[in-house]
Amino acid sequence: SGDGMNESEGAWVLSEATRDMIRARIPSGGTILEFGSGKGTEILSRDFRVTAIEHDSEYLEMGDFRTIHAPIVYNATSERVGEFGWYNPDIIKQEIDKRYDLIIIDGPPGTIGRSGVLEHTYLLQKSGAILVDDVQRVAEHNLALELASILHGTITIHRNHEKLWDIEGIRSWAWIEPNIPVDPPEDLPYPDVSRLLPNGMTIES
Repeated sequence: SGDGMNESEGAWVLSEATRDMIRARIPSGGTILEFGSGKGTEILSRDFRVTAIEHDSEYLEMGDFRTIHAPIVYNATSERVGEFGWYNPDIIKQEIDKRYDLIIIDGPPGTIGRSGVLEHTYLLQKSGAILVDDVQRVAEHNLALELASILHGTITIHRNHEKLWDIEGIRSWAWIEPNIPVDPPEDLPYPDVSRLLPNGMTIES
């Protein structure tokens, strides 16, 4: 695939199997919002319309995709779990679209922590699916389970190809399909049954 990377780089890019799953499940040209950007974002942007959120202005990856610079700010949930903040949600809220086919949670880096998104799940509620990368790590695994619960979603856990473990390491990711409650249904128009009923019989609307 021309994405050759050495062992040290492998953990910084969505695994090949993850990208294969995205291509199989998201229509070509579909919209993706990715928390965190990098080499994998550039690869995805060949098939999809990608918007990336990145905290580090020194690391704004160039490519055929849009990048939103959202610095790390205080986040109560992050602090509670011993992490170090999360992207500035006010910037994200103003800049992102209403809906995406897929949202990928692959940032901020593990050294900062990703649990801060739990404080702002309204940002995820219009997504067709959510992919949480690196769930072989405890923090990301817990985050994926928590998101699935909050979004009333179905969650499946996947692992990369064994033949690539030497290159990528053993990598796992979660795929969540949110089930957001819909608006209450409106009354259906009731058909006129007056000529079908016996004389004198009425039926409530």
